[in-house]
Amino acid sequence: MSATLDTDDWPEGRLGMHYLADLTGCPADRIAKVDAIESSFVEILEEHGATVLGVRTHQFEPEGATIVVLLAESHASVHTWPENNTACIDIFTCGPGLDADAAMLALADAFLADRTHLRVIERRAGDD
Repeated sequence: MSATLDTDDWPEGRLGMHYLADLTGCPADRIAKVDAIESSFVEILEEHGATVLGVRTHQFEPEGATIVVLLAESHASVHTWPENNTACIDIFTCGPGLDADAAMLALADAFLADRTHLRVIERRAGDD
């Protein structure tokens, strides 16, 4: 499967958009184990336009997880701290085909977050 990135509507110099979300108030059991979050993380990314090329996971002991997903559009990752009821997610997309805003909202719902702090950074080429 391959993705075509349509960047015709993007401003000149834009390389991509980087979405960063801190999800707090997540139930610890919802984010403690890779097995509990990997499939929903990947499925939500795909449902919102991502083309998944590969997935790498790490389970921390006694709990906590990191999942990194290589995308045709760039990458996505989630890092969890169940002891703090927190998951930090980033999605970097190099084209408008991936609806990262909607994916972040769906992930916040899936992780049952009480609060979501979202930041979006435009990644650019050149000096401007």
